[in-house]
Amino acid sequence: MSQNQEPIEPEIVDEIPKQKNKKVNLSKNKKGLSWVFLTIAIIYILSPIDIVPDFLPFLGWLDDFAVGAIALINFLNQQKK
Repeated sequence: MSQNQEPIEPEIVDEIPKQKNKKVNLSKNKKGLSWVFLTIAIIYILSPIDIVPDFLPFLGWLDDFAVGAIALINFLNQQKK
């Protein structure tokens, strides 16, 4: 123990809440997240700012298509559940 630290009193340690390992259930939020992901993908597709610029004839459209397809497939899969 360093010189600046005071010892922890046992009473204080007992007041610290003991939490069990809680599992986070993300399945109930997946539908909402799929809407968010789809919305972001639509904004990305419509945006003039891209990872690959659209003036490159094939490659510029390919990244837009890939983002849109992944978002749409994710959205449809989550809505089935």
